[in-house]
Amino acid sequence: MNKIILVLAIVVSSCITKESQLRIVSGKQINLGIVKKGQSKIEYIIIKNEGWHSIQVTNVHPNYLCTVISDSSFVLYPWETKKISFTIDIKEDVLNKISESIIIKSNSVPQFQFIEIKGALR
Repeated sequence: MNKIILVLAIVVSSCITKESQLRIVSGKQINLGIVKKGQSKIEYIIIKNEGWHSIQVTNVHPNYLCTVISDSSFVLYPWETKKISFTIDIKEDVLNKISESIIIKSNSVPQFQFIEIKGALR
């Protein structure tokens, strides 16, 4: 009986002390398809806290100045899922393709997550 209690205590303590991880549910690559020059395109990133501790997302930012993120900092509570929208403005002077990224910085492991954004222009 004491061995069962000891094993249960070890299992529970290992679950409680495990660090939370930020998972990109929507995938680490977003394909916008074919986008017309001069248009705006709205897309979404879905992230999830897979753990028992809150995750502090301190910055969500694009590497492209014409991309606007809906939420750049927030707390993601244990097992919570969040949908972040972003809008990309496709300028007339952009070449033939879209190749950008969005970087999510948080206190989870790893600290940085990268999402690739791809698309073609017409």
